[in-house]
Amino acid sequence: FEEGLEMVERIEFRKEDPAFGWMSLFSPHRCVYKGIEAPTAEHLYCSLRVFPSKLKEHKLWVEKIISAKTPQEARALVKDIPPSILQPDWEYYRQELMKSVLSIKLRTNPHLIYALLATGDRKLVEVNTWHENFWGICTCTTCKSTGKNTLGTLWQSLRLSLTNALPVTGSHFV
Repeated sequence: FEEGLEMVERIEFRKEDPAFGWMSLFSPHRCVYKGIEAPTAEHLYCSLRVFPSKLKEHKLWVEKIISAKTPQEARALVKDIPPSILQPDWEYYRQELMKSVLSIKLRTNPHLIYALLATGDRKLVEVNTWHENFWGICTCTTCKSTGKNTLGTLWQSLRLSLTNALPVTGSHFV
């Protein structure tokens, strides 16, 4: 475990956080998936909004999102995609796809697996001030720390899967 984490029951993360900012979709950790090399998890997640197709227009949108200079720019581009090109049933699949993106982030950056395991069994909470109450918890005075914290819950689920996959002997890892 990292020093200073012994008594903390909850870890709050945000992109600016030097200790846990790697859990943010905006952290500068590239993600490689099916030949696509995205500079951040946000870039990859946004590119998955485009319905998979061999059509040139679809590929151009994916390339445009992946080559966006910032994760914020990648996210903003999604609003410009014609509805006919977007993934149908996005609301139904978005959590599953996000979990896949987080897994890809870990596979592409294996050192983050150790960082995730080092969080122990603490609750992981994505905090923000821009009213994102589905993926995180907004701490602004209007929202007053409300939100679903879906991103934190998905990280916890991945951590549990990794922990369960580790070989153990008695109470010690092999």
